[in-house]
Amino acid sequence: MFVGHIACALYLRKAFGSMVPVWILVAGVSFCDFLFVIFALTGVETFTLNDESIGLHKLRLTYAPISHGLTSCLMMSCALIMWGLLRMEGKMRSSKVDTSLIPFALALAVPSHWFCDYIVHDEDLHLGFAHSASYGLGLWRYGLVAPALEISMVGLGVYMLYRSEKSWTLQFGALLVAVQLVTEIVARSPIMVVENQAVLLLATLAGYSSLLLSAYKITAGK
Repeated sequence: MFVGHIACALYLRKAFGSMVPVWILVAGVSFCDFLFVIFALTGVETFTLNDESIGLHKLRLTYAPISHGLTSCLMMSCALIMWGLLRMEGKMRSSKVDTSLIPFALALAVPSHWFCDYIVHDEDLHLGFAHSASYGLGLWRYGLVAPALEISMVGLGVYMLYRSEKSWTLQFGALLVAVQLVTEIVARSPIMVVENQAVLLLATLAGYSSLLLSAYKITAGK
């Protein structure tokens, strides 16, 4: 999944409001893929490309329990919750109550990545850290169903936020839809086959980094 992850940032923005900047939520929901790029480039985690598949379905994780393991995601979530609680306790002792909800929003944003990927990935998502059984519903196998779902998720997020934050939601939503369409066209093009995994990883890093920067600029740091 790609922009479907960013759609979750929109849902969390609706839930937490302006206390949590949009770009921080975008960073949270895409954090697992940032980790994956780093670990895959260094050989800690691995993946393959299946030439018999089309689109994003070509990608199959072979070992990615740190970036895309449910246990790892939940551990990061617990650490974020502890950070938030300790931060609140420290502020209360100093008589300056910090109402920031950022750690708690991120505690939901990070594991949302695994659950979104579970919908589209084949059975290549780990629960723990060992080479054990993997899981995934495999929606990528069904042609354009997966990208249609992701675009629908973005549309729902824009609809939820438009009344209260119309200054940026349509522009950001249109950008996400455009990115999804371009990604699908490139991934399905026979002339755009990338055999070098490093190139693919760096392209992924560039894509998420561009979305993060766009989120910051379009929302003016809100």
